[in-house]
Amino acid sequence: MARAIPPSLRQEIVRQCKQGKTVQFVSEQLGLGYAGVAKIWRQYRQHGQTALELQYHRCGRKPIYGPSIRQAIEQARSSNEDLGAPIIRSRLLAQGKFDKGPHERTIQRWWKAQGTNKVRGTRPKGNNAYTDQIHHTWQVDGKENVKLADDSKVCYLSCTDEASCGFLQGHVFPL
Repeated sequence: MARAIPPSLRQEIVRQCKQGKTVQFVSEQLGLGYAGVAKIWRQYRQHGQTALELQYHRCGRKPIYGPSIRQAIEQARSSNEDLGAPIIRSRLLAQGKFDKGPHERTIQRWWKAQGTNKVRGTRPKGNNAYTDQIHHTWQVDGKENVKLADDSKVCYLSCTDEASCGFLQGHVFPL
């Protein structure tokens, strides 16, 4: 990746070019690329001393969406804190607030940068008193049309204990 030419070298390029040396000669003497030296000399001739300053403020990604979209999203969120990015986005698109809105993941990144996002987690476990004792509650599960290796179909019934999660019994029978 290309690096910015330091201000001291930029000054040296301009000084030598002002003395009448060619861009080719200056680039070879300083060990820099021809295109970079030519660009600095051209910018200096067009804009003067300000062209020699590093312009890092022009680097990086530019915001695609304006503040009006962000305000509409924040208003929708403030009306109901429980709404997530997918619902807010779909409602604003349906209302015609904007033609092409940010993706729901972009909205979630905005909220994360602000520190206002809600991390989705597991539900709190309730007190399941019915599962404290072994053999107090069983779970019975049935599966139909299970295809076997010989292409025959069967049904399967299983019994599991809720407290210990232990398998109690299974029964296979034909259709």
